[in-house]
Amino acid sequence: MQFDLVSDLHIDVWDESHQEDWLRHQSSNVLVVAGDVSDWVEQTCEYVDRVLCVAYDTVLIVDGNHEHQPQFPSLKKSISNWEKCISQTDAVYLGFAPVKVDGVNFFGKCGWWSFDFGEPNVSEQTSMDALIKGTTWGRDTYLAQKCQGLEDALWLKEQMSEMQKQDDPVVVVTHSLPHPSCISWNIYPQNNAFVGLYGNSYYDWTFEKDKKNLIKYWLFGHNHDCKDIPYGDARLISNPRGRPEDWNRQEYKPITLEV
Repeated sequence: MQFDLVSDLHIDVWDESHQEDWLRHQSSNVLVVAGDVSDWVEQTCEYVDRVLCVAYDTVLIVDGNHEHQPQFPSLKKSISNWEKCISQTDAVYLGFAPVKVDGVNFFGKCGWWSFDFGEPNVSEQTSMDALIKGTTWGRDTYLAQKCQGLEDALWLKEQMSEMQKQDDPVVVVTHSLPHPSCISWNIYPQNNAFVGLYGNSYYDWTFEKDKKNLIKYWLFGHNHDCKDIPYGDARLISNPRGRPEDWNRQEYKPITLEV
């Protein structure tokens, strides 16, 4: 099967002409969205239903941190709102349960972060201080994100364990980075102190459960620097648009992957 991949569309910071322009490059009937469509749950779900689900027969999606950012530190409440809103669209939220499309199993979560993702170069304490002292979100947001990162990682591990009962290929989708090799040091984020807020070290549990090497792709977003990195039998791939000031991404298109 083939599918298109996008992430970090950030439609709320692009003008209207760049909110749907990438669709002219559509190459598949299946779309995977790895989070951060906009800064609001409701805006994301409206765009997903009005635009993406009209253009594609199947839309598979996970939320990003930006969907929830306006509600920090009330992360649980925002996630509940996300699950309610996305279930009212024609998209498939991969965090409810795995879904099989043309013989390929997809599952995923936002994933959040473990704050130790940059170790040994950047300590967990450094990244914790970066969030608490460098933003207005405070300690409650740090605790909420760290706890949700653990919860999401446990769920992913459980799904991977279940996948071992069959032999079909697997695609995992998260918003945060799956492995430190995906970090763009000194580039994105420019302040390395925030690297702990970019990935989740607990994702190792999911890789460890994959005794049959079923994972073909681990797709992600968050880092606005595009990646395609081999990891065992899998590939770690992102295709973010990002914001206008990050890179010159006025010209942006989905990448098409095949399993």
